[in-house]
Amino acid sequence: MISEGKVGVHSAKIENERVSANIAAALARYDIRHPVVNDAQLQLWNQLGIACWPTLLVLGPGRQPLLQLVGEGHTELLRAFTTAALRRLSAAGRLGRGSLLLAPAARLSAAGPLRFPGKLCRLDERRLVISDTGHHRLLVTDNTGAVLRIVGGPSAGFADGRLGESKFNSPQGVAVDGDVIYVADTENHAVRKVDLRAGRVETVAGTGSQGEDREGGGAGPSQPLSSPWDLCVLGDQLYIAMAGQHQIWTLFLRDGTLFGKRPVSAGTCLRLAGSGDEANRNNSYPHRAAFAQPSGLSADPESGRLWVADSESSSVRQVALADGAVKAVVGGAKDPTNLFEYGDADSAAAGGAVLLQHPLGVAWSAEESTLYVADTYNHKLKRVTPEGKKFSCVTVSGGERGDETGPIADARFNEPGGLMVDSSGDVLLVADTNNHCIKRVDLTTGAVERLAVQMARDSPDRAVPPAAAEASVSVRSAGGDISVRLELLLTDVSLTDGAPHSWKLDQLPTGWTAPSTSGSLPPGPLSLQVTAPSLQAGQVTLLSLQLRLFLCSPAGMCFPRSARCEVRVEGDPTAQRGAEVRLVVKLDSKQPGV
Repeated sequence: MISEGKVGVHSAKIENERVSANIAAALARYDIRHPVVNDAQLQLWNQLGIACWPTLLVLGPGRQPLLQLVGEGHTELLRAFTTAALRRLSAAGRLGRGSLLLAPAARLSAAGPLRFPGKLCRLDERRLVISDTGHHRLLVTDNTGAVLRIVGGPSAGFADGRLGESKFNSPQGVAVDGDVIYVADTENHAVRKVDLRAGRVETVAGTGSQGEDREGGGAGPSQPLSSPWDLCVLGDQLYIAMAGQHQIWTLFLRDGTLFGKRPVSAGTCLRLAGSGDEANRNNSYPHRAAFAQPSGLSADPESGRLWVADSESSSVRQVALADGAVKAVVGGAKDPTNLFEYGDADSAAAGGAVLLQHPLGVAWSAEESTLYVADTYNHKLKRVTPEGKKFSCVTVSGGERGDETGPIADARFNEPGGLMVDSSGDVLLVADTNNHCIKRVDLTTGAVERLAVQMARDSPDRAVPPAAAEASVSVRSAGGDISVRLELLLTDVSLTDGAPHSWKLDQLPTGWTAPSTSGSLPPGPLSLQVTAPSLQAGQVTLLSLQLRLFLCSPAGMCFPRSARCEVRVEGDPTAQRGAEVRLVVKLDSKQPGV
């Protein structure tokens, strides 16, 4: 069978995108498995005469260009063309046969419970919400990082329903309205509503497929969206950074008016600002302004401003919510069509001309009247302060790509994508995306540390006592190798993905040996082997196996669970040496002792 091959060519626009390690992280984040060439110096770009991103180029025998398509939305045409071209070239005998020899780079994996976390917000004084983007789920944690609930994951999908049954696809922005969490479900091109009280998830905007509508105005679930990246709730509206359409949209949570004039019914989703053209254009008329992949939002309720991290223009913008006027804050070029004005310069260093590199996050501190910016591709956190009609910008922390904690001047980040300022204004929480962690920046003491996100914790108020034996079996043996196969039978619960499930054999009697007495629980059945000495008649040995598990119910409630299993070995010289036993541990959503 002859089929087409797909090779991606990454011709970088800005400096950070030319680093192979950063490209590898992006491939892992988006689960891209076809080979990708790093065209760091734009050699292929120039040789092939490419003019813009994205460009699809079909090459035939002898590297002859057969078709070139610019932009997105050409799937059906590309499929039809390649099918016809393969058929014709094969019939003409012009196609070779064989496989393409590839040496793919090792897939990056995250050691902890997070994988490329994108954004975060506060649910209330005790709880945080983290978009665990790479695991396609949300985590609700307490202030220490202990996971209280999991919504969605671990695989991508698009499903409403109970918390534990819902599915997301690379969720990014999160925003809270009471006990409701709104989610920018980016790759599903939808906004989702997570009602913790009702224990359900529903789609409130978007159809699950990418749309091209630049105006909106439809009822939420029937209104197509395009790559919503961040959210912000203010009053009766949920503001949406619509990265795919280069616009800012709004979803009316309750009946209201747009710019105080146009009545809008609850559930309506429509454009707030931006023409849909990709540019860095400021304008007093919101529909004449233009953005370039807006990816971060934060609101200042007092002044009625919406702050926007406009990633592809490497700038921060502001939208006046009273009339929709769009103005510059810092970064970007004066020419609205120039999206190549990027760099790393604070106010003092640049004589007032601030340079950023692909910022993805902003967070307004009402306490300090200051805007914090995740200057993502510079791996820095910056502070933007209004000074009359102008703004100053200084680096708070960060520098070269890294993963250091400690004093704020020495801390390092790797493409931080999301920010949150606590109400006190003293603490900044950072979604350090490519380091797969959340970092806590104490702005008072100047200390940076990791938030210890973990699937459960052992503390006095959540202690789970060791369970009685959940499974036991007896066997007669003369000694020798005893093979134990342990299986879990789960009812109304599932093992928490990424949690440190473990097993441990209690101390073995004298003369007994085992290759290992503890370890991580595998995805399937656990197989152990214990070797016994020659056993005398009537000699009884009790082997105790302890399990430490982390379970989640369909409602999204997660909790630790201990279980103990026993194998009772009775010595019998007349029996065969060795034995095989099977243990089945039955677990459900009941939490012993809680």
